[in-house]
Amino acid sequence: MIKVASKIPSILAGVAGEYFVAAELSRRGWIASISLRNTRGIDILVTNQEASRFDKIMINITTQIFNFSSLFKTVICLTFILGCATSTVLACECANNKPFLEIFSQADLIIVGRVTSYYGLTPSQNAPLAADIEIQRVLKGNNTSEKVRVFGDTGALCRPYINKFPLDTNWVFALNSLSTGASGESQYYISNCGEYSLLVGGGRVFGRINSNQITSVLLTRFLRSLRR
Repeated sequence: MIKVASKIPSILAGVAGEYFVAAELSRRGWIASISLRNTRGIDILVTNQEASRFDKIMINITTQIFNFSSLFKTVICLTFILGCATSTVLACECANNKPFLEIFSQADLIIVGRVTSYYGLTPSQNAPLAADIEIQRVLKGNNTSEKVRVFGDTGALCRPYINKFPLDTNWVFALNSLSTGASGESQYYISNCGEYSLLVGGGRVFGRINSNQITSVLLTRFLRSLRR
């Protein structure tokens, strides 16, 4: 009977984590290739089967105690991010596509929130026009309501389509003001020119946080970085 060590050297924990994540992504239909050792900023190269979407992933394991449950949550969150790519908007030409920590200061409101429902339909894409977000925490701004309505793309705007954000998922949103709705709800929009949303799951934040690679950090550590 093979005895599995509960504590292993950190370098082996890192290798195990990379192979575990690559295997789980492959099982979900993605093509995942582990990079050569010590490739700076890249642990896994991943693409869809049509080779129309590419991303670089870093897996950070900082403990010698290997936690499969935590890594499994990481895989689920990565699958959300990779699978929720927005359609190309031909009318949109962005001057930059900076990561979250380089553009968040431009937003009027930054929140941690849960997607509770969709509102309306776009004229051409048959996608939701907006989403109602239950506010869990306000990180910037003076909004005191329990919910905000966030508008996405209609097919002619530099915004992500709202179905990028599945119901009952949690996100960090960096939003800009639109107006107050007829029923009094606060209305905002989210830009597509940069990383203005980050997925939250398992106590971690996922997305292009401070570089163009998809990475994850502990939510508590991420919140501290916003206060600097």
